[in-house]
This record gives sequence, structure tokens and C-alpha cells, in this order.
Amino acid sequence: MPEKVSIVNCFGEDHVSLTKAVTHAMDLLDSPLSSIRSGSRVVIKPNITAQDISWRQGVVTNPNLVRAIIEVVQQYNPGEILIAEAIAIGLDVKRAFSFLGYDKIARETGAKLVDLYDEEFAHFSIPKGKLHHSMEIAKTVMGADYLITVPVMKTHVATEISVCMKCLMGTISVEQNKTFHFSGLWQSIIDLNLAVKPDLFIVDGTVAGEGDGPMANKPVRLDKVIAGMNPRAVDMVAARMMGFEPGESALLGMAAECWGPLPESEIQILGEPLEKTIKPFKRATNSVAAREGITYLNGNACAACAGVIELALRRAERVEALDKSRPLRILFGPDAVIPQKEGTNLVVGRCLSQLKDAGYFVPGCPPQVFLISDEIGEMAGCERGFGCKEDYMFCDTDFISHSSRNHPAS
Repeated sequence: MPEKVSIVNCFGEDHVSLTKAVTHAMDLLDSPLSSIRSGSRVVIKPNITAQDISWRQGVVTNPNLVRAIIEVVQQYNPGEILIAEAIAIGLDVKRAFSFLGYDKIARETGAKLVDLYDEEFAHFSIPKGKLHHSMEIAKTVMGADYLITVPVMKTHVATEISVCMKCLMGTISVEQNKTFHFSGLWQSIIDLNLAVKPDLFIVDGTVAGEGDGPMANKPVRLDKVIAGMNPRAVDMVAARMMGFEPGESALLGMAAECWGPLPESEIQILGEPLEKTIKPFKRATNSVAAREGITYLNGNACAACAGVIELALRRAERVEALDKSRPLRILFGPDAVIPQKEGTNLVVGRCLSQLKDAGYFVPGCPPQVFLISDEIGEMAGCERGFGCKEDYMFCDTDFISHSSRNHPAS
């Protein structure tokens, strides 16, 4: 049977208009919410990447859409509805809830706000995981009777696109998040999708985000709601809508290796015709710009690594840390070699861990922007904003052997 994905126009940004759009999207999918049992626990997981950025920027989920979903779900008489999130490292979930108006939504609908960092995490086994044999995932999420994720449709510097599969990162612990960025982000996300299996995906395409995501996107008004039950199918449709070939996404490529091919001919698009929704997005940065006093030694690095370095350099420039660090050589990519001349080296990426003693070193695959900018700041004599980099360095056994050292929850 084909995988169904619905695309629906929403004529207005208020929750009443969005309730109509969500209802239409569900009708096109033959009412997947009808499997919600009376008295059950429904968990709605939005995409709240930032704590103080408006949804109108295409960075975080439109809270009006979440309210609309709550009102549609309430028709099925669940016992409770939770809005749950584990925000990006170093940010405050409760502050984000308040800034975006979720406090009011909870009061007016009876839904409960859940900062997953206040809840328990447990190790859940992933027998078919390629990198991770188990993961530390929120018990609230894994214990849901019905799980709905509500990602924003946007571009992303590390994963090309960020839609359904990427959104699940907001279900894991801080330490698990760190291992993802160290061990290999793309494959880690695929392994996570083997463990967490939402019942429904409703993508926020009201205001999507293009450019340097996940937090510096520029808004793209689409006025669309996209929904489906298969995350890969929905991500493939969203990729097309943003002007990507699905094969351009490393995530989608790895998904095909894991689950087998999913021909686009096997995806049935309902509602708006796909060809009428395509609006090519500006891609995230995937290269580094020339700068005086900075030498780049690129050893066949992936575009994601180059992109995060560029964003980190921009951040360092804004706080005037980069000027104090010049002249500087930045080594990245697995084939980079240290030059014979003396100089200050910044070695970036797990693939160059054998050179970590050749200068300042930032781990990761790809590394996180804030870790690189923190390292540059440290070189300039500034305090680190996100703590010691050793907290983000692991060995292989730290992320593949939990299943032998713990008692997995499933």
C-alpha cells in the first residue's frame, strides 16, 4: 500500500483556521486520530529549538498549530494531553514555553506542559541500531499511548533539512544529545527513529524556515499543513516542497540504507498537488568564506562540517573573539594534514581526532557551532559559554555499549 501524505492550505494563522486545516488533513488520511482510545495519554511533541525566537521566524513550531491539534485530539476523549519537549543544549524549556504562549494554551485547553528534562530518562535498546545499541530517551515519550510530533519545515546546516526524523532529537537526554554530535549525527538520528515511533506527524508549514537553520532561518510563508504516518515519506515530500532532491539529504540516504528504498511513486499525496507547493528554499551555508588572517586546510570535509565552521566564525566575529585569534589555521576534513610551519591550529571534527594534540581541538561529526565558537573564544581569552569541551568528547564504547552495561527499558 502507498504511504499517504496530505498537504493542506491553511487560510489564516489563528487556531480556529488551523483547526479546520488539521481536520482536513486528518480526513484525507482516513482519520488516523480515531485510534486514540478514550482515557489514553496523548503526547504532542513540538519543535522548540530556541527559547526566545518567534514562530514567525520559521525556527520553532507555531503554537497556534499545537493548540489546533489539541482541540482536534480532544474530540476523541483522551485522559490527558501533554505538550512535551527537550530543548537544545543550554537552553530553557520553560522559558521557551512562556515566551511562545504555551502557558496560556495549557490553561485554556487543559493540556499539561512537560519539560522533559524534569522527567525520567531510561535506556531503551535498539537491536538494529548501527551506531547506538541503546539510547537514553524520555520515559514520558516512550510511554505515550499516542505520540504526535509537530516539526517545523526548515533547512539545517548539519542535516540539509529538518522535518520529522530530525525532530525526534527533542526526546533524548542532554548526555545522549552530546553523543549524537560526537559519534555521527546523521546515523544517530536514524538509530533514534528505530526506537521512537510516533503515531502521527503533523508538519508546521505555516511559516517555514530557509537558510542557516536550525536557529538562524529566514521565514518563508507557506500557509501549509503537511501530515502523514511515515516520517521518511513526509520528509521526502517536504524536501520536494523546499526544492531539494530527496537524494541530496544524507538523512534520507541513510534511511534508505536502513529501511530499504522508498520510491516516490509509492507515496500518495493527497490534497494540494505537490507541484503547486514547490518553492525552492535558500540552502544552509555549506562552505567557509575567505577571511584575512585565516587559512583553511580542507581535507575533503563534508559540506556540513564546512557550514558549521562558517556559522561559528560568524558568531566569533560578532563578539570580536576572532580578531584576537588571528593568524589562525583551521584544519577540517579527514585528509587534512598539519603544515610544517609553526602556527596556531584549530583542528575541527572527530575525523581528525588523531591530530587533537596539534593545536586547539573541537570534537564532533559534524561539530556543534557553539563548541567551535567557544574554542575560538577560549583562544582569545574569553570564558566558554557552554562549559568544558571534554564534556562533549567520548570513546566508542560510551555510545554503543550501554545495552551491555544497563538494563534497557525495552
